[in-house]
Amino acid sequence: LEHTVNKKTGKKTMTPCLDAEQLKLYAEDIEWVKDFIDYKKQHAVRQSLKDQILGNLDKDAVLHTSFNLSQARTGRFSSSGPNLQNINKKSCVREVFVPRKGYTFFYMDYSQIEYRIFAELSGDKKLINGYRSGKMDMHDSTASNLSIERDPAKTVNFLILYGGGVSGLSSLLNISSPEASDMLEKFRETTPSLGKLKMRLLEEYDDKGYIEDPFGKHYHVLAGEENKIVNTLIQGTACNVLKYTMLGVQKLLKDTDTHMVQQIHDENIFEVPTGERAIIPLIKSIMEDVPMVNTPLVVDVEYSTTNWAEKKKYPKEELKKWTMF
Repeated sequence: LEHTVNKKTGKKTMTPCLDAEQLKLYAEDIEWVKDFIDYKKQHAVRQSLKDQILGNLDKDAVLHTSFNLSQARTGRFSSSGPNLQNINKKSCVREVFVPRKGYTFFYMDYSQIEYRIFAELSGDKKLINGYRSGKMDMHDSTASNLSIERDPAKTVNFLILYGGGVSGLSSLLNISSPEASDMLEKFRETTPSLGKLKMRLLEEYDDKGYIEDPFGKHYHVLAGEENKIVNTLIQGTACNVLKYTMLGVQKLLKDTDTHMVQQIHDENIFEVPTGERAIIPLIKSIMEDVPMVNTPLVVDVEYSTTNWAEKKKYPKEELKKWTMF
């Protein structure tokens, strides 16, 4: 194993480095390393339960978090005391979050909202028309354009919209730098609207000293982080979509027994009385109706009667049973 480095002296110590990346190199050949990796994961789960959850329960065994509106540069919600936005989807910790008796959890998640916002901001007619037809999937499109599988295509999409480059893609996909460079170059060739949007935003920033989203909010870019200018506007716009629709949802829920209990970036979680599911299509309609964004927004709906970890797709026929009028 590699040895850790003293941050002050820059010299290696006698302590072996036990981070995940180092251990993975030996996991296939050494049985105890696999067990040790599993132990570290289980230990992290136990610490999360002890520190974040059990220590913050109120007298009714309910956990309350605080949402911060201005800590993130783009305006996205962040959660603290405890942070409930970073509980891994695959973690068993989610099993301890259960709806009250007689209620069901409903999960309303925007489908590919950042790519829909990208289509809107860039004016990419191919993407916009694809989303309007209901047949567009950004990850499938990238996979086809780059002749790769869908999972690595998702990595490419996320990295590019977050302003990443060759070294980041090389590391994430475990490929050589020349391969990563060729992949990014091919993406730019097949999606020229990305480069055009970046140039337009840089010119706008040089001219005005800020960039502006469809809601009229201004954003500033730190010196040396100009490569993140596209991501800043996309994330900021997506965040304002959430905030705008949450105001409409709040009015809808005012005199009901349905409550919004969690917010995780592109997803809102509601606790709904089991016999009052007619409100779900109404929430979905409000979340999808944003006048400032012409590219169609789509909200996927899942539910669970047991706990946060056991989600199921909500039947589309159930959504069609109810209309606003």
